[in-house]
Amino acid sequence: MGLLTRDIALDLGTAATRIYNAHAGVVVNEPSAVAVNVTTGRILAIGAEAGRMAGRTPAHVKVIRPLRAGNIDDFEVTGRMLQHLLLVAGHRIPARTQAVVCAPSDTSGVGRRAVLDTCRVVGVTRVKLIPKPVAAAVGAGLPVQEATGTLIVDVGAGTTEIAVLCLGGVVAARSVPVSGDALDEAILQHLRRQYQLDVGRHTAERLKRDLAAAETAGRRLSVRGRCSYSGLPRTLLLEGAEIRAALRDPLDRIVWALTAVLDHCPPELSQDILMRGLTLTGDGSRLHGLDRLLQQATGTPVHIAQDPGTAAVRGAGRCAEDPSLRNLLESAPTR
Repeated sequence: MGLLTRDIALDLGTAATRIYNAHAGVVVNEPSAVAVNVTTGRILAIGAEAGRMAGRTPAHVKVIRPLRAGNIDDFEVTGRMLQHLLLVAGHRIPARTQAVVCAPSDTSGVGRRAVLDTCRVVGVTRVKLIPKPVAAAVGAGLPVQEATGTLIVDVGAGTTEIAVLCLGGVVAARSVPVSGDALDEAILQHLRRQYQLDVGRHTAERLKRDLAAAETAGRRLSVRGRCSYSGLPRTLLLEGAEIRAALRDPLDRIVWALTAVLDHCPPELSQDILMRGLTLTGDGSRLHGLDRLLQQATGTPVHIAQDPGTAAVRGAGRCAEDPSLRNLLESAPTR
């Protein structure tokens, strides 16, 4: 791929779609959400505007998240969303665009084909793939091409991807459908089961986000919702420890997957990881206390990447710009 301003990197995530323009950085960072009039099929909003509409729409409007667990769940809506976001990024003639696209490390051939077909439908025909853990590691500044073990844990909205990397390749990896969405669902289920309180996903996300401040200040978290029995509005005050306990089961599944990857890691690379530790990327890595939990489980230092949510797309972007990183890219399969 030439060093052209038309080169881009693309991260089609469950929660957010991000586009990186070569030599310009991240130019699009929008929720992967589309508001559709289900009666007419007309798209009403895309990205942040659609995300704000979630849970607040009339019966004939539906907010769709067209990607699930890093895979395309609604091909048509994903294509229309991507077409719009490419225009936002300034790519009005997609055929001139060369793209490096993040792909989950264990995505099936069908899943990868869907990603490629979506790009081609919107006019981006020159595509290379990069495993998302590799892209995230490059974006975090890790020496993935060296003969040393690197452990990356990318906590997204739909999946957590864990990989041991060495010499530019994936040595051991595991992807589990437990991450941001699963943590939100654990909070929703706890409030429903314990207090008969129904809340939306935005409220669950806020509770996760405010957990650190609440525990630091020693205050309780306020949550407003609807009583499932009476249908009336209701307000609760919750201890931060209660929210953390509700998250324990999905977090334990991440720990289990991490230990399983380490169990399949060659001894020489295990020594490298023990000394250098693991790096957290993805929006879910910001969860208060996650780094301490993983450190206790593995006995290794845990580092959170700078701007962890955009690490993957920035790493893919570096691969589009830097010829020395092109060996990390995979050619798109032919039809």
